[in-house]
Amino acid sequence: MSNESLSSSAFPQAVYGNETYQNYTPKWDSWPIIVAAIPIFYMVPTLFVIVRIIHVYWKSLVSPKQVPINQHIFLVLSLAQVMSFLFFIADYMMLRLPATGFFTSYCATVYPNQYLKLIFFFTFYFNYSAMIFPFLLCLLRLILMIFPNTHQKINTPLLAICVPAALIYPICFTFFLIPAVGYCRQLSGPYPFGSVSIYYSGGAFGVSL
Repeated sequence: MSNESLSSSAFPQAVYGNETYQNYTPKWDSWPIIVAAIPIFYMVPTLFVIVRIIHVYWKSLVSPKQVPINQHIFLVLSLAQVMSFLFFIADYMMLRLPATGFFTSYCATVYPNQYLKLIFFFTFYFNYSAMIFPFLLCLLRLILMIFPNTHQKINTPLLAICVPAALIYPICFTFFLIPAVGYCRQLSGPYPFGSVSIYYSGGAFGVSL
């Protein structure tokens, strides 16, 4: 199937079927590759910090007397860090990695599908989740200061409601992506030719980002 079979209005700047993109070879000295490589140096240590936080929280559940921490705060802190890291991974796969050009030739052979849409969907889902948990963390600390003697009784039912709600509410802002399909498109300037990103088409109610 040729690139002309995809509507230019429905799939703007799509690279599927374009032989120029299919034969594209990335340049190792291009700035998108440098920009994509930099985060690796600070995200790897960040991952170890996240694992350490989760480990401390888990030990507090197993041996609360040996690890006397505020479990409510550590739970929300752990979820905030995990969601932020997942947002970084999804955003990296949606934009930074495709922009390097290493997957451009492959993208040019992939017809728009639901799997590519999932990368775009989870990027925004984790973004909304990563924003709400820091707010919830501040709320827990505020309750701790205002009600130092009864905060446990307040925070326990609060988290029972807020944590599931924080995982569900991002769908309210991303539901229109459910019927959409994802595809690879050429990035506009200042990105060079061959730098692509994952986008979507066919969202519900014509909503676009």
